[in-house]
Amino acid sequence: MNKLIHTYITLLLTVSVAYASCSKQVDRDSSEGVPPLPVSLQEGLVGYWAMDEGKGSIAGDSSSTTANGTLIESAWGSGYYRHAVSFTTSTNGYIDLGKKLYEKLDGASQITLSCWIKNTDHPDLRYDIFNTFNGSGSGFTVYLAPKGELRIGGRSTATETFKSNGFNYTFSQTWVHITATVDYVKNEFLLYVNAEKIPVKVGNVPHFSSDKYEVPSQRVNDFIGGFKGRNYTFNGAIDDVRLYNRRLNEDEIYALARPDRNPNLVSVQDAEREKVKGIRTLMQNNIALYTGKNHAIAGSKRYFIDGDHATVMPFMEQGTMYIPVAFVADKFGADVDWNAQTKIVHIKDGVRNITMKEGDDFITINGQQTSLNSTIQLRYETLFVPAEAVSFALDKKIFQGLNGKLVVYGDNIDAFKQTSSKEIIAIMPDYFLPDKYLAPKRDVRRTRQELLYLDPAKKRYVSNPSIERLPDGTFIASCTNSGVGLVNYIFRSTDGAKSWQLVTELTGIMWATLFYHDDALYLMGTKSSLGDIIIRKSTDKGTTWTNATDSQTGVLFKGGTNPYDTPPNHHTAPTPVLKANGRIYRAFEDNTPHEFPKMKAFMISAPEDSDLLDASNWVATEKLSYDYQNWKEPYNFLAPGWLEGNAVQAPDGNVWNFIRFNARPYPDKAAIMKLSPDGQKLLFRYPQDIIDFPGGTTKFSIKYDTKTKKYYSLVNNSVDATFAGHRCVLSLVVSDDLLNWKIVETVLYDDNIHFWEDTMLLVGYQYVDFVFDGDNIVFVVREAWGGAANYHDANRFTSYVLKDYAKYVN
Repeated sequence: MNKLIHTYITLLLTVSVAYASCSKQVDRDSSEGVPPLPVSLQEGLVGYWAMDEGKGSIAGDSSSTTANGTLIESAWGSGYYRHAVSFTTSTNGYIDLGKKLYEKLDGASQITLSCWIKNTDHPDLRYDIFNTFNGSGSGFTVYLAPKGELRIGGRSTATETFKSNGFNYTFSQTWVHITATVDYVKNEFLLYVNAEKIPVKVGNVPHFSSDKYEVPSQRVNDFIGGFKGRNYTFNGAIDDVRLYNRRLNEDEIYALARPDRNPNLVSVQDAEREKVKGIRTLMQNNIALYTGKNHAIAGSKRYFIDGDHATVMPFMEQGTMYIPVAFVADKFGADVDWNAQTKIVHIKDGVRNITMKEGDDFITINGQQTSLNSTIQLRYETLFVPAEAVSFALDKKIFQGLNGKLVVYGDNIDAFKQTSSKEIIAIMPDYFLPDKYLAPKRDVRRTRQELLYLDPAKKRYVSNPSIERLPDGTFIASCTNSGVGLVNYIFRSTDGAKSWQLVTELTGIMWATLFYHDDALYLMGTKSSLGDIIIRKSTDKGTTWTNATDSQTGVLFKGGTNPYDTPPNHHTAPTPVLKANGRIYRAFEDNTPHEFPKMKAFMISAPEDSDLLDASNWVATEKLSYDYQNWKEPYNFLAPGWLEGNAVQAPDGNVWNFIRFNARPYPDKAAIMKLSPDGQKLLFRYPQDIIDFPGGTTKFSIKYDTKTKKYYSLVNNSVDATFAGHRCVLSLVVSDDLLNWKIVETVLYDDNIHFWEDTMLLVGYQYVDFVFDGDNIVFVVREAWGGAANYHDANRFTSYVLKDYAKYVN
């Protein structure tokens, strides 16, 4: 298992676990040299019984379901980790889980059990491991059967026949990890033992009457290790039981099973990860293109072939592959001159002078013509030349594979011909551009400017990007150095974001938004983490700033005397400042009692014509908390909560707080709160005001464009449900009414050749802020890329220009 995924995910909500050893008990909470579980294993977790109590009659469920189990005629013993529950057939014991799991499993398309078992022997009748099947209703069960069978069974509805399947096993008196899944959609059972997929018996394919688990009208309790009233008690010990309302991927199963159970075991994901490394090795000093792909691979990166025309890509015609020759020549460092009027390209590569023209069946090198078997073609103002001719013209070796669809040029391509490279070559088509997100329409990366780099080795990270455009076209951008030390950097650009200059460095302000008002530039945020809400002012384009020292000079709302202990604990991010209805609005949160995500949302406002540094001009709404007791159905979110709200004016003129929402296990949702007519409250209706919003899992900014009369945002839409909080894809989204959003285009994505899981954990284009600039959008990014500690702790502050955005929207 790749250690990166475990190391980098420590910043998220995870459980630290130790590698197992067959010869000794494992301490789940040991942290020495131990990678924690992937955060995705929190998704869809409807029950988790760690069995760590070691005494008493309760086996606690630490999931949000809290289906605590009661030990009946069973006892605590040594576990795979500290403790386990031991059962013996002579006592007919079990763990009674009650009926809480039904609601969390209702409607599930898949159900998965993960656990450790140590059976003393093989059953004469049956040893139950887990059971929601009650003999007359729908259910899910995993058990050991006679003749050495591990079986999985159940049904989707109460009226259909019970179905089961399994395989023969030989294990006993040793700890074994079991993962069992029933998939009602695909009509299949899946079994893994120590992370190895076990083929179930051929011909025993279940055909469920429903594509989801339907809760029976008559319910009985669920059980671990046995079944009340039946002699199905497990003989042995069971530990670390997890129940999911989804299917686990093989990397997750591998993480749960611990690799030291079988040191030679290599997960499917790690096997491909090694092949991806092989791509990077093979491609050093080489360029690869593939028929129908508008990206090429050169070295360890992927490149847009033509950043203005996404349709430019190699094509096959009458058995000949045609290549965009100018792109290949440019990537090898040649000077390329394209004349759009004459349709002639001139290439100078050292002592070689090459000329090619549309319609010719020859190329000219240093004045000498060489005939071609096919003519040179023009498509999308790009010359396409037969693949072999490109090799000859540029004096590069060529490799063609995968039925001629893959072409590689370079000086050293012999490695592609080796047998050991066949598996690597086979996966290359998937790495020209992943198919997980909407294919980009143009190369925005060409406008990239790096304003600041912070070395992660020094524990300093980029955060809180903000940008504002002044009336004269000057751009001001800011970001914060989080980690060790706290500095707010102010940058200025006077050439349309083509270059930036550091203007000044401020202390005593963070989470700040830049905005321009009445001939002055402002920064509004907090004085410190969870501290005072403050505002500072500049009248010289960001060179000098006022200090917020009291209620007359910018301290608008006092935070707690010790922010982490004493309320209020003010929280925010660089979210929009809204001017509407004669007032200025800004959203904040109170992070009391300092538990994520239990934040209280509120909004502050002041008259537009007032002194914004004077606290007496500002008012705040009441603070809105999430009602964890009553707001449950229909979503039953695992850890709901809101933060980093946007003040935005709705089409009807009312002011909303459009706020990021933690909706696990659902991705891409947001919450909307409407300002009451008297301005004193934020009004929220559950569940109506939970809406679908691409990128709602992470921070975003929403702004209204008067030109197109639409709302825009640049978001980290979720493209992989296994880790919905990833930030490696940035997309432009648009709405006419704030309620219905569509993805317009993919703006930024990882241009490194990474295994996809590593991309999610190493790359982030996040916390984006933007401004409209005529036909363009200029935006700034907290960017984790190229040596970042992880996707969250960014090492770069960057700017980009999204040109002619309205053309792509319309």
